[in-house]
Amino acid sequence: MEDRTFRDLESGNGNYGLGTLTTKLMTIKALDLNSHQNTASGKTGRFRNWIVGFTKKPISLNSPASNPHFLIPLMTLSFWGLPILSGLAAKASDIPLKVGVVQRFGDEPTDKLTLKAAPDDQLTVKFLGGDMQPKTKQLSSLKLEIVNKPLQQPQIEEYVVLSNHGTFETAEDSANKWREKGIEVEVAKPDRWQVWAKRSVYQTPLLRRLLLASIKAKGDTTAYIDTNVVTEVPHASFVIGNYRYHRREIDITAGKNLIWVSKGENNRRTRLYPGSLRIQPNAYGDYTLVNQVPLESYLRGVVPHEIGAGARYSTVAAQSIIARTYALRNRRRFNVDGYELCAD
Repeated sequence: MEDRTFRDLESGNGNYGLGTLTTKLMTIKALDLNSHQNTASGKTGRFRNWIVGFTKKPISLNSPASNPHFLIPLMTLSFWGLPILSGLAAKASDIPLKVGVVQRFGDEPTDKLTLKAAPDDQLTVKFLGGDMQPKTKQLSSLKLEIVNKPLQQPQIEEYVVLSNHGTFETAEDSANKWREKGIEVEVAKPDRWQVWAKRSVYQTPLLRRLLLASIKAKGDTTAYIDTNVVTEVPHASFVIGNYRYHRREIDITAGKNLIWVSKGENNRRTRLYPGSLRIQPNAYGDYTLVNQVPLESYLRGVVPHEIGAGARYSTVAAQSIIARTYALRNRRRFNVDGYELCAD
């Protein structure tokens, strides 16, 4: 079985979807961990060579068909529904990801974040000034707080909840069924996963209530309208010099592409993020801190956490492919909030 697994992976034989390829990779991991004979016979080396080819070779429709490192990525990308650009060699390391590392900043009025540059480096903070012109500030650190600004008149915020779910997969399946009925929807996660009637389509109270009445007339008893009266709006706030700014969008970069992030007043749970950061509004009335990072840098952070210390090279390589596949396959999870994956 193991010989056939390696031959298939090396030659591109077999139509492997996500589940099949993952199963084969897990089989190889088990063989690698439990059989010293694999190393002696060179199978681990063969797998290692295939992994390196998979993760580092460009993906191009112009690559020669005799190259097994081209066949596997092309075949698997086609089965997972990922776009392939004809005639353009694109390394996976160039794929940018948007990862929500603090998903609900401002959910509590006491929320605080401290962002710091690496030693001998500076943060570059970009935002709109009061005249709506871009401003740029150079800082060694930035402390973000939440300031609730009262509205002159209360506002109603509401949306039609079509269904509630425990997982994204079941929510997406339900969303597809609603689309088949002609209702435009979006998948959100205010707490649990939910399917909403698309807010940009059902914009008015009348449209929302007509939709709900139509759904109930067909016998559905689970849909409802979630209504909230909003009297104040949270703003991400920070002080530079003697001036306090209140902004809804802030972009933060660093010269070394490394930014430390701490939560709370006492800078607890400090983590280092490569790439850049952005504070942006989400669909629930507060903010998300989004890490904009290349795929390869993202994998270097998550794979060691997932697999633990002391794992063998081939095991780490297999886990890297599984993590890479998951990241690319699930980039649509948080479309409603303007990012792709979460760090949880």
